[in-house]
Amino acid sequence: MRSLSGLCNIKRKPVCHKQRGVMLIETLMAVLVFIVGVLGIIGLQAKMVKNVGETKYRADATYLANQVAGQMWVDQANLASYDTTNTGTYAKRDNWKTVVANTLPGVPNGTPTITVGANNVITINITWQAAGQSEHNYTFSTQILPRT
Repeated sequence: MRSLSGLCNIKRKPVCHKQRGVMLIETLMAVLVFIVGVLGIIGLQAKMVKNVGETKYRADATYLANQVAGQMWVDQANLASYDTTNTGTYAKRDNWKTVVANTLPGVPNGTPTITVGANNVITINITWQAAGQSEHNYTFSTQILPRT
């Protein structure tokens, strides 16, 4: 019979020796996936902030165009004075143009424009350009009928 002491002298390679570092690799992969997710959320937030800014400027342009159209409807006696092709000065039109330039970013010279056509059809064109973006344009047309 063999002694058990002889079996204890046999050296065996540990099976888990080949598994060394697997937990570290799994942890690094989990961190990488987490970082990609966080960067994706940051990118979405940046896009959202940009879109909210663009929406605000469009809403402001709409409000300003409606504001001057309402003002023109009340001041029908001086309707032709609102036309920006008119080289004269008209305080209400000029004040409105100043408000537009102060409200919207990058308003080019010569805009906004107001055109008074036949049958009191008015066209209001507002152009602006935010930093790092393309030029935006809002056009509003309506007809001002005489009050009865």
